[in-house]
Amino acid sequence: GAREDARLIADAERYGCDVRGAMGWGKTITEFGRIPATAALEMGRTLLRTHPDADSIFFPSPHWPVIEAIAPLEQEFGVTVMAAAQACIWDALRLAGVDDRIDGYGRLLREF
Repeated sequence: GAREDARLIADAERYGCDVRGAMGWGKTITEFGRIPATAALEMGRTLLRTHPDADSIFFPSPHWPVIEAIAPLEQEFGVTVMAAAQACIWDALRLAGVDDRIDGYGRLLREF
């Protein structure tokens, strides 16, 4: 809800981000399994159309399916999309000494 959005916005601002907007699906963590696989793409499109000056979007929770939305949103809007699960995978690969570039899952895995 609004409290969770405020917490996430405050976290992002602490790291120097200028937050243009936030949106949730309105589910608690125990209901995340019922969020449609298309939700991240729909929410991302809504946010980026509402805030066309945004240069990136962040999906902070690794508990729902967002990975399939990353590349389409980057291609459609020319933004960088970051997702918690994607960042965890990137970090785990780098910690294991794997520095391969992986196409199809966003700029982070493709370029860094």
